Amino acid sequence: MTSENAKPRSVPKRHHFVPEMVLRRFTLDGENLQLFSKLDRKPAIRSSKIANAFVVGHGYSKVDRDGAKTVELEERFSQKEGVWSPALDACITAAQTGDMSAVQNYRDTVVEFFYYQWIRTPGFNQNLEGYKEFEAMLETRVKEWVDAYRPLTETEQGALVGLEAAERMRQNTIVDAMGSPMGSELAKVLSECRFDLVILTDNQKPFIIGSQPVTTVNRPGSPFLLTKPGADLWLPVASRAALKVVPHSRGLGVDSATDREVQAVNDALATECDTIGAESREVLEDVLGRQGSPERNSTATLHTPTRAR
Repeated sequence: MTSENAKPRSVPKRHHFVPEMVLRRFTLDGENLQLFSKLDRKPAIRSSKIANAFVVGHGYSKVDRDGAKTVELEERFSQKEGVWSPALDACITAAQTGDMSAVQNYRDTVVEFFYYQWIRTPGFNQNLEGYKEFEAMLETRVKEWVDAYRPLTETEQGALVGLEAAERMRQNTIVDAMGSPMGSELAKVLSECRFDLVILTDNQKPFIIGSQPVTTVNRPGSPFLLTKPGADLWLPVASRAALKVVPHSRGLGVDSATDREVQAVNDALATECDTIGAESREVLEDVLGRQGSPERNSTATLHTPTRAR
């Protein structure tokens, strides 16, 4: 095919903030997920293909002044997911046998996956300090610069003034932060922790997944530096497996969970997240039943620890 006839490479518009390789582990058939979203006009449990779940338009795209979008970060995440997925498979399989010695070399991969899954969701970034005030902050900085130096040119005004400019710059700032190497304070603390694979038995009720899938669960006597004292940090990675962060230790471990702990993780996700998913309608009905009326909970406050950039 000649260059004149070559079609331009399509730019992916729909970006999964919880990747399909994770969502697939919360299905019974590898394709269909049961969802409940507080953002729906009439919130109700519904079936969804994983391709259509936990996605946002151009969530990882950088935007040029002319509106053109680049998706380098989305492509990088796709490549990383190709590494994270087999690593999680190996770790879950090893944890099911009770022996993690053969998968200790995957520890850094697991830490990287956990870190990026925590920071890549819209809810996490929308709760960062300064997110909602970005436009006002930008306006203040521009005014200070103009007062100190000179008026803006027409081109500079188009690039720096107005809601569209603020939204573009905020989006690009977030994308740059998400794509930066693991050098933040959060990443450093995680790198000094142990990650346990918590495996459920067949007769236990399964985990759910949420739009902010990393959550904290109160556990007396377990202080943790990344969250409030007396809380553990959890990330369900499959219906019957979750990562739990253990401070002041290193490596990969294996653990079990009581029914009460599983319920606490699921309840925390249902409270904190706009959208939750599970392998079956019955699982979601059980969780939502403890939350009371879904309509009364449709404006639940999101809880996200502040990230140091």
